[in-house]
Amino acid sequence: MVGDDSREPVRLKDVKVKGHKAVKFKAAGLIGPLAMRPNKPLQLEVSLESAGKIAIEVAAYEA
Repeated sequence: MVGDDSREPVRLKDVKVKGHKAVKFKAAGLIGPLAMRPNKPLQLEVSLESAGKIAIEVAAYEA
């Protein structure tokens, strides 16, 4: 979930795995689902519809 400092979602413009393909997302701040490789970092490039302070919450689950 991507949101501002008051925990309200911010609108997303574009989300990509760094240097690669686009990622599914909902404009209202929810990204994923994503498949992660074991023992490898996952970096995302996130573009917002408008500038502002943001916070990112990450929840990861093993499938």
